Amino acid sequence: MITMLVQASELLVEDYQSEITDIIHDASFRLSKEVSIQRSLSEHTESSYQPLWDEYTIGKIFNELKSFFANHPAANEKNINFSEKNISCIIKTDFCLLSRVLCNMIINALEATDKNGDVKVWADHEGNNISFCVWNSQQIPEDIACRIFQRNFSTKGQAGRGVGTYSMKLFGEKILGGEVGFVSLKENGTTFKYTTSVLMNS
Repeated sequence: MITMLVQASELLVEDYQSEITDIIHDASFRLSKEVSIQRSLSEHTESSYQPLWDEYTIGKIFNELKSFFANHPAANEKNINFSEKNISCIIKTDFCLLSRVLCNMIINALEATDKNGDVKVWADHEGNNISFCVWNSQQIPEDIACRIFQRNFSTKGQAGRGVGTYSMKLFGEKILGGEVGFVSLKENGTTFKYTTSVLMNS
């Protein structure tokens, strides 16, 4: 059914190109990718997901994240500060997967942040690599930090939790080929980082 929806939206764009048909096509395509992502998670494997590689600036990626979190419940009464540093850098990635990795990082940071607190998002450029960084002020306890990337591990206790950090590793490393990690200290808070190669500066 999703395949039919995507194909129908492609015909709409071809025959009745407009802003609304572009939105419909984009939404149906992202829905298709999201189903593939969920299948990969349920099957505990990356083999069922076929990445779609394209080039994106850091600025475009950050703008999409800003839109996503504009009305997200986890961001209610909290501040997300996106840095303008290195936004002209370009990477080649699967946008849906990268968004999933970064959104999970930001959601985790928001959930650990008190009311009116800050979460910071920025990109570091060093050599041929770009690192997406997400910071919050809270330290992760050592007994939790050593298990944080385990599948189905969660401090929340609700059913269906515990796949967010696991999916960072699955998608960020096994499919996108980057590196996911974090540093958590009492005096500096917690910073999650996803590192991948950069193509160029625009």
